[in-house]
Amino acid sequence: MSLHAFFHPRSVAVLGASASPGKLGHTLLKNVIDYGYTGTIYPVNPRGGVVCDLPAATSISELAGQVDLALISIPNSEVPAAIRACAAAQVKAAVILSSGFGETGQGGKDLQAEMCATARAAGMRIIGPNCMGVYNPAGKLNGSYFWSLPTKVGGVSFVSQSGAMGGLFFADARQRDLGVAKFASIGNTADVEHADLLEYLGDDPETTCIGLFIEGIKSGPRFMEVARRVAAKKPVVALKGGRTGAGARASASHTGSLAGEERVYRAALEACGVLWTRSADEFFDSLAALAAHGHRLPKGDSLAIMTISGGPSVLAADHCEERGLKVPELSAATKDALRLLTPDFAAVSNPVDLTPQINPPNIPPALDAILADPAVDGGLFINLGLDFPEFANGVTSAQANHNKPVVALVTAAPVIQAAMDEHGIPNYAAPERAVAGFHALVKRVALQKRAAAPRPSVPPAPTAPLTGALDEYDAKAALARYGLPVTAEARVDTLSGALAAAEQVGYPVALKICRADLLHKTEVGGVRLRLADAAALEAAYAELSAKFGDGPYLVQQMAPPGVELIIGARWDPTFGHMVAFGPGGVLVELLGDVALAPAPLTLEQAQEMVAGSKAAHLLRGYRGSAALDQTSVARCLVAVSEFVAANPQVAEVDVNPLIVGPAGPVAADALVVLRAETAAKE
Repeated sequence: MSLHAFFHPRSVAVLGASASPGKLGHTLLKNVIDYGYTGTIYPVNPRGGVVCDLPAATSISELAGQVDLALISIPNSEVPAAIRACAAAQVKAAVILSSGFGETGQGGKDLQAEMCATARAAGMRIIGPNCMGVYNPAGKLNGSYFWSLPTKVGGVSFVSQSGAMGGLFFADARQRDLGVAKFASIGNTADVEHADLLEYLGDDPETTCIGLFIEGIKSGPRFMEVARRVAAKKPVVALKGGRTGAGARASASHTGSLAGEERVYRAALEACGVLWTRSADEFFDSLAALAAHGHRLPKGDSLAIMTISGGPSVLAADHCEERGLKVPELSAATKDALRLLTPDFAAVSNPVDLTPQINPPNIPPALDAILADPAVDGGLFINLGLDFPEFANGVTSAQANHNKPVVALVTAAPVIQAAMDEHGIPNYAAPERAVAGFHALVKRVALQKRAAAPRPSVPPAPTAPLTGALDEYDAKAALARYGLPVTAEARVDTLSGALAAAEQVGYPVALKICRADLLHKTEVGGVRLRLADAAALEAAYAELSAKFGDGPYLVQQMAPPGVELIIGARWDPTFGHMVAFGPGGVLVELLGDVALAPAPLTLEQAQEMVAGSKAAHLLRGYRGSAALDQTSVARCLVAVSEFVAANPQVAEVDVNPLIVGPAGPVAADALVVLRAETAAKE
C-alpha cells in the first residue's frame, strides 16, 4: 500500500480541529491552513459549526470517499473509534498524533494492534500514534504540530521516531538554509515504520538524501534489505537513541558480552551502506555535506585546508588525522603559484595560511591553485571575519572549476556566508564539524559500494540439524563441516581410550572435560595443557576424573604457537545472526575490540573485517614476527557465518582461540549454544 497520501493528499481532514487557540487541534488545523495547502481541508469536530473560517463536519463519516489524509488529534480513548470510522469512510492514510498507546504498556500496544488490523483490512496506512505529524514543503502541507518551519524546498528528507528530534532538524535546516523534501515523525511505529518510509523516499524523485533517527527497528532483516537498495543510489544517514540500553544483555559467550546493542546496530546499518553517526552534531553535519555534495563525492580521502588566520586550520588538521583523513603536502608547482599570490610570511604548505594581509584580488587564483592540486580531493576553506567578496567568489569558482567538494568554516562574514548558502556549500561552526562533514563524503563512497555489492546466498540447511546441547567435540565437528579448520582430537570415556587417542593425534596433547553443561572449562579447572607424554596424561586424567567423574573427556592436539584470535556469532533479535572477529585468548575481554557484520559473509566482506580490526596488526607481523595469512582467517569467518546462516537455531558461537601460525589457522576451542526456544522443541 502506497504512502503517497501522507505527503501528496488531495484532501485533508483534521479530527479534533478546535477554534480554541490553546488546543493542539487548533494548532494542527492552523498549520495546514497557514502553510498554504491547496487541497480541500475538512475540520472535524463533534460540535460542527465553523472552525478557523471553515465549515466543520461532526464526524468523518460525513466525508465518506472524500478524504485522502486524516490528521487525528483527539483524546486517546476516542482514537480506536475514529480509526474504525476512517476505515469505513475510505480514508487512505491517517496520522495519529495523540499519545497514550504503546508507550504506556501492554494495554496500549494491544490497542495499537487492534487499530492497525482495522486499517489494514480497509487498505489504510497509519503513521504514529504518539507522533508530531508530517511535512511536505513542496506540497505546502504542514500536517504537524510544528510551526515556524523552514519553507525552502530541497532534497533532504528526515524520518524520526522522536518528535523533539524533528524540532532540532528544523532548527538546523533553518540555520543552514537547507532545503527540505519530506519529514515524518513516526512515533510508536504501530504500522508505518522506518523501512516503509525508507523505501518510499528511496523512490521519491524529490528526495536526494535521507536522515533517520532510530530508537528501535521492528523488522531488522526487512530494514537491511530496503536500506541496501536505497543506499546504493541515495545517501542514508542514521542516528540512534538509546545506544546503551541493552548493552548488558546476559550471554554465555565472550562474543555475546562484547556485542552490545550499539555495536550491533552500527554493524548492521553500515553493512547496508547507511552512514552511522554518534551525535546530533555529526548527524546534521553529515546530512548537510551529503545534501550539498552527494553528486560530487571526493575521489579519495585527502583534504586541503586553507585559512586566513592560523589557529582553526591547525585544529582541523588534528581532526583529520584522528579520523584517518590525509592532509597531504602540496606540490612544488602549487607552492610556487601560492608564493606569487601571498605575502612573504604566508604558509604555503597544507594547511595554507593566506594571512589577513593578502591582496583580495589574489584570493580567487590562490584558492583555485589549492583545489587544482592533484594530491587533494576536496577543500576546507576557513574565514573568520574578513568579509571579502573575492573570498566568496574564489570558493565557488574553485569548486566549479575542479568539481571537488568544498566545505567551509565562515563566521562574522555575511557576504561570504550568503554566497555559501546560494551555491550550496555547507558552512560549519567549528573545525571539527567541518572535518566531520568532509569525512561523511569520504565514507559515503565506500558505503555506496558496500550497498551495491552482491549479497551472499544463504547456504542450504544441513541434512542433520543441530539438536540438544553441544559439547566442544560436537561444536567443532559441526563447524568443521562448513570449512572451519579444527584441532585433531577424540572424545573418550576411559584412561585407556585417552592414551590411545593421544598416540593417534600425537604428543603434546591437551586434556579437557567435555560436557555440554560446562561451557567455560578453564574457569572450573577442567583443562590440562601441554601434556608431553603418557605419564603426564595419566596424571592429568586422574586429577580431572577425581574432580568431574567419568567425563567424557577430550584429548586434543596442542596447536602450535601463534596469534590468538576470536571468531564468534550471536543471534540478535532485531537483525538475526551477527558475526564477530577480534583478538582472542586472554586479550578478548581486555581489549574489547570486536568487528561485527551480519551473516552470511562474502570472502571480501570477511577480508574487510579482518583488515579493519586491531588483530590485523598482529597478523601483519608485530614487533618483528612473521606476517601471517589474513585470507585464511577470513575464510574461517566465512565458515562461521555460513554455519549460523544455515542453522537459525544457534544462539551463540565462540571460537576462542583460533590460533594462527605459519601453517594457517586452527580452532583450539569452540562453543555453540542453541537458542532456548529451539532447544526446548527438541
